[in-house]
Amino acid sequence: MPSGCWEWLAISQKLQPGATLGGEFLMKRWMFWIVGCLVLASGDWSMAQERQPKPIPVDRAQAKRALEALKDRQPRLPLAPATEEEKQSWGVQAIVTNGLARRRYLPETWFAADFGQDPLMLLEYPLKTKCFWVVSRANNCQYCLGHQEHKLMAIGMTDAQLAGLDAGGPGEDARTRACLQAARKITLEPHLWSGSDLELLREHMTDEQIIEIVYTISMFNSVNRWTDSLGLPQDRVFRGESRSFVTEDLSEDRLPSKIIRGMPQEREALPSWDSSAGGKPGWKIRLPESQRAGRSLGRKVQGDWERAMSLFPEVGTKQMVSIESIVGGADLSPELVARIGWICARHNRADAMARFWLARWNTLGQPNGELERAEVARSDDAAIRQVELFAKRLTVQPQSIVDEDIEALRAHFTDRQTAQIVYAIGACNLLDRFTRCLGLEMLPDASTDP
Repeated sequence: MPSGCWEWLAISQKLQPGATLGGEFLMKRWMFWIVGCLVLASGDWSMAQERQPKPIPVDRAQAKRALEALKDRQPRLPLAPATEEEKQSWGVQAIVTNGLARRRYLPETWFAADFGQDPLMLLEYPLKTKCFWVVSRANNCQYCLGHQEHKLMAIGMTDAQLAGLDAGGPGEDARTRACLQAARKITLEPHLWSGSDLELLREHMTDEQIIEIVYTISMFNSVNRWTDSLGLPQDRVFRGESRSFVTEDLSEDRLPSKIIRGMPQEREALPSWDSSAGGKPGWKIRLPESQRAGRSLGRKVQGDWERAMSLFPEVGTKQMVSIESIVGGADLSPELVARIGWICARHNRADAMARFWLARWNTLGQPNGELERAEVARSDDAAIRQVELFAKRLTVQPQSIVDEDIEALRAHFTDRQTAQIVYAIGACNLLDRFTRCLGLEMLPDASTDP
């Protein structure tokens, strides 16, 4: 039997979303195992990658090998290396794969806010980076996971401590553990976030700090959906340093991951939408009052979310410009972006964002009934229907995206449009988590001072 077959069988269990231990499930699992063994025997990993999502490593030992193997990945959109002329025009000497893809396919305003560290932000870099690691592990975004490993090791974390993160962070302090727990839930179950989750954070943090950590975790979820959907290969050099992820296995590396344990894969059927009775969460975060927020941002605030973003005005201003630019569509139509936003909001149960996208849809003069069809991917137009299917899948199950999903979009859209569809879905997932988990409204007339 080829080496690795039993390991392949173990991780194949993670590729059966929402399955039970019925006959059909067992048959699929054994069929996948047989195919996997043939692939392992032939050495042709691309054969498996074409037909199945990449396996979710069950422990850190598997994760390290997966990170290293990602260096040989072929991106799902063309991505030739940056020319010297491009580097000069971008003002960079070296550029990571993610940065290259953004500059090739997106308007600069769309991504200007990402990874920004505002002078008024309160939380420390190691805490945020650990949260990014957990988010990426939960989403099985191995590209981002590799970058966070490099960052954490650069500030002194050991291999054993990284294995501890995978095991639930038993060596971390109570505040950090609370943030890591929030990172996992906001990532995998934003639709189940409740006031009790907010109160758990309040035991360790101020409301201003909670706003920052929830925004940061939400932004990480957006980045994961972008880098992983495009199948970006792992960078071989980080800040001028060549890095191998394969190190000597520690005993801690074999501890089962608690981040992916019991990972939810399916969500309950969508409830019917009643715009007059759209759900509002029973919890609220303390926000700066509107005049103070306006002074920080240098503009009149519109909606609770802008008041929240005023706590870090440099990043907040860029993020607001980014959202406004994405809503406008760039190479996509504003109607398509609104359709995407509605689908993401509905499946994340982010009712405030659903109200925003419904208002936007009406402003564009579109019939409401079409949105009801969109959320279940029943549009008559084949190209639009493909976007609807992809938006739901990338929202609910980002770990399941395969090569064919991107190819299905490319059959109807240019590569630039395809990339912007992916990025818009990620941005919508950011807004859904940020507004829902903090109880924020997006519409200007819904914003009220406490």
